[in-house]
Amino acid sequence: MPLKAFYKLREKLSKPSAELLCQDIWLTAPQSDLESALVKGPGRLTFREDGQIRFEVQASLSNAQSSLLHMNHGRYGFRFGGLHLHGETYDGMEFQAWIEGVRCAHESIFNRTNVLIAGRVSCLMTRVSVPKGPAKAVAIYAHPPSVQLTTWRRTEVSHGDKTEQVRQEAAGHSFETGGTEVTVLLNREANELEVSAKVGVGNFTHPNLEHILTEPFRALHGAAYYPRYLLRDFGDETAQLQILPWSKHGASLGGACSTFGLIEPDGYWSYFGKYLDYLAVNYDPNFFADPNKVTLFHDEVIRAVRGGSHWIISLALSSAIEGLCKMHPAWSKHPSPVSPAEKEAVEAFLQTLPSQFLKDKLNSALKGACAEQQPQGSSVLKLLMEEGVIESRHKKAWERFRHFVAHGNLLDHREPDSRLSVFEDLYELFQLLTANRIGFSTADHPLSDGGREMLESYRGARHAD
Repeated sequence: MPLKAFYKLREKLSKPSAELLCQDIWLTAPQSDLESALVKGPGRLTFREDGQIRFEVQASLSNAQSSLLHMNHGRYGFRFGGLHLHGETYDGMEFQAWIEGVRCAHESIFNRTNVLIAGRVSCLMTRVSVPKGPAKAVAIYAHPPSVQLTTWRRTEVSHGDKTEQVRQEAAGHSFETGGTEVTVLLNREANELEVSAKVGVGNFTHPNLEHILTEPFRALHGAAYYPRYLLRDFGDETAQLQILPWSKHGASLGGACSTFGLIEPDGYWSYFGKYLDYLAVNYDPNFFADPNKVTLFHDEVIRAVRGGSHWIISLALSSAIEGLCKMHPAWSKHPSPVSPAEKEAVEAFLQTLPSQFLKDKLNSALKGACAEQQPQGSSVLKLLMEEGVIESRHKKAWERFRHFVAHGNLLDHREPDSRLSVFEDLYELFQLLTANRIGFSTADHPLSDGGREMLESYRGARHAD
């Protein structure tokens, strides 16, 4: 697909309920070619207002295919999954997609060869022809999060010799991180936020750069901001385009913005850059599209928040906090506090006991006491208290929930009010540990009086919702 067609595609998808009409859609098993497609026929893709990408395909099956599907999947309708979707639009754009869910039904109980297959996909991918140049990655949000911008744009209109100012607004921001420049541009007319960075400079060399460009927003805003477009320019006159569904989010805890008061650009983009650096340096290919364990912890908390239960959110927070503690350098085994002389003295005493049952129990306890001491989250939090990173109330909030996470008492609602009273401290601890892990300190970015007023207004509006 030429780059010009890509811009037309973006223009189409910016409209609610946009459609791509396809002359052919193939449904294939994983790692199989189009010649062995299970289903082939004309269809369409619909980009719904709620963020879902839906597909439909009208297919005519052979009697053998129809009989096989009829036997394996039910009488007049069937469900199946694990398929890949390949398509070609009438203007020649080819793409493939990952199917999340699919439903197939026969047109009638008498005609089982004509079927209508409908479902949803999680991602579209295609290739775009671009002018040859430096490789870069671009993430484009169709419905952007609220970000702090420093570059201003002035729109003017002229009438003869007279010039009238129409509007002046924040339009972009740029900063250096990881040895490369990250550029942010907001297009209010198209309601798009474009974030881009060069590939192959500094630590930004792995193939998932465009994913990483989107991750800091999730931690900053505490919501699942997924871009609608991802475009990576490989520098060889081709680019890989991914179209992901975005999802409208409900209530949010506000993320790092509300915890640290990151209202002003200095603090906002400093956090963004440090988070980006950390993800780039600690990229783990075992997590596939998710760049790092830290983002997975945030994702679990975000999903719990969208569920709406303080109890479930608290359990997710407690688990994520322990995960962050395990990533701290202080998480390590310690030698046993029992000296060899003390061990020999206890062993000699146990030999004098008449009860074999009691002797076995105490021997087992002694063996555990003399072994290397396993690391604990409480010891990491205690160290962070001594360093002034967190306060005692944060440690107490985590310990109150830790027992229920460790022992699986997820439905134990005895005295829930007393546990939920420390909910805000628990969430603050989660954000403090993340900031400590990425090397961000709020002491370097104090709020001005105006910024503090904006923060209080933001918090008030959030609680009102």
